[in-house]
Amino acid sequence: MVISNKSRNLVLFLVPLTLSLLVYINSLYAPFQYDDYDTITQNRDIRDLSDIKSIISHSIFRPILFITFAINYKISGLNPLSYHTVNLLLHIANTLIVIILTRRIALRFTEELYSDRIAFITSILFAVHPIGTEAITYISSRSSLLATTFYLLSLLSYTQFNQTENRSRQILYYILTIIFFLMGVGTKEIILTLPIMIVILDIFSLKLSLKDTIKRVFTTHITFVIIIFAGVLIRIYFFFTYEKVGGVLPRSIYENLLTQSEVIIKYIRLLLIPIGQNLIHNYPTVRTILNLYTLLCIFTIFSLIWYAIRKRNTYPFISFGILWFFVTLLPSSSFIPFQEAMTEKHLYLPMIGFLITISGVLSIIYQRFQEYQRILKKGFAIIIAILSILTIHRNYIWGDSIRLWEDILKKTPDSWATHYAYADVLRKQAEIDLDMSYKNYTLGDQGRAQKYMNQFILHINKAIEHYIESTQYRPVYIDALLNTGICYGMLYQLTKTEKDLSESERFFKIVIELEPSNTKALNNLANLYLLQGKTNQAVDLYREVLSKEPDNLNALTNLSQIYLNILKDNQSAKEVLSRLLERLRYLREFEKAREIEGILNSLK
Repeated sequence: MVISNKSRNLVLFLVPLTLSLLVYINSLYAPFQYDDYDTITQNRDIRDLSDIKSIISHSIFRPILFITFAINYKISGLNPLSYHTVNLLLHIANTLIVIILTRRIALRFTEELYSDRIAFITSILFAVHPIGTEAITYISSRSSLLATTFYLLSLLSYTQFNQTENRSRQILYYILTIIFFLMGVGTKEIILTLPIMIVILDIFSLKLSLKDTIKRVFTTHITFVIIIFAGVLIRIYFFFTYEKVGGVLPRSIYENLLTQSEVIIKYIRLLLIPIGQNLIHNYPTVRTILNLYTLLCIFTIFSLIWYAIRKRNTYPFISFGILWFFVTLLPSSSFIPFQEAMTEKHLYLPMIGFLITISGVLSIIYQRFQEYQRILKKGFAIIIAILSILTIHRNYIWGDSIRLWEDILKKTPDSWATHYAYADVLRKQAEIDLDMSYKNYTLGDQGRAQKYMNQFILHINKAIEHYIESTQYRPVYIDALLNTGICYGMLYQLTKTEKDLSESERFFKIVIELEPSNTKALNNLANLYLLQGKTNQAVDLYREVLSKEPDNLNALTNLSQIYLNILKDNQSAKEVLSRLLERLRYLREFEKAREIEGILNSLK
């Protein structure tokens, strides 16, 4: 049976786009996770869309990204649904562009029927592959999604530039290529590899010699050369000047190159067999090249690159995909030692190159074994079904904070970061449980109130356990010690036992001894004294906090309440309330500011 071009196009576009929606529809109701709290929920710079200066200054390297978060905040505040919807729409858009772009590139090497097959295989695998879940379902990873969108749009515009002969259209498409490239520069640094991919595309599609390629780089592509040169220098300068954690690199450049050789091979394994996905891989640093596995990894990488160059005329699409994969991994898997050696969100763009290679291989197999085409089609359908199920399940894991961190803890049990983040999630859930318990008690539902109270006790005790566990892997970890004290303080408010009180006080004092300027510990210790009725000691500590951090919101709030309600010192209360009002206005907390204005007016 002959299938018409119209029907083939319908299948080519409809199936991948529909699947990209279906496999990620259950990601829409996932909560904010991990870095989302710093990036979005606690980020006051995105709360006023008209204040572009604050939005852009939050991250000078990613202003476009944070503008999108500000738009989300304008639409839905801190409801994650709109944020997930944008991420999903970006993935669907990327799937669409992958279809068009791979089809257009494949047409340079083969006839229309085979180019459609390659585009279909690449796009449908891209649509459902579970390795994309971290970039899509994890809201903070929108940088990878959005940068990929601009990357693909720029490449698509450039292919149009190459294929049109109309001078005015060429200028238009070249300008669009530059615009999308610049938009990507304002989203994530991975876009800086785009000029390299454009040169590779020229070599493959225009069959340029080395001399012609160099000439084209410094004529047609001179704009890219200038932007990428400046961008790379600035990014490297800022990384080594301001972004080293604790003033030190997590590993040397030499160690990072060795480590990344192993990480890249693990990336390939995850793309081939996506089992064992994890938010925190905690990949160990490789410190010497005198290691058989490391040498095998390096050999494999160079062999694949050599094969791509050697076979670029015989198997151009396979070679192009291999080079895409390695080139787009350069920002995250080369000499710059980021804190996390391995993270799956970095694979979203390189995955396209990997899948281009896979689609090229599968197309050759399909063509050579025509008598088994029906079996091959069924086999491919089974693969798509398995990948889709894995993606849906991965989204299910992301759909609950405790479920996500229990999954991470199971896979990475020996990491301080895992225990600490899991404890943080448990503490936040305990706060919700306590609030729900009080609400149900107020409503007269004693049974539900007790249920939530039991959950609170369970979650807060588990949080304490894992905060303390994190200090076993990272001794003298201030944040873990501080939060342990906070958890015991929460228990004391409920139990009023001497044990919880003494433990809370002990941990706060440990933090203050290790770090005397820690205003969080001082503030929490003051709160603890206030609960015990030690008003004067609490006032002294709040004043100490304000001497170190004059705009501390908690200290200003609590001290004003003490002066107002306990000490009945209206003059001191007015002074502190005035400072609190100024701080709330600065933070754009206008509703709370109006409440303070009302209190100040009543004191006049």
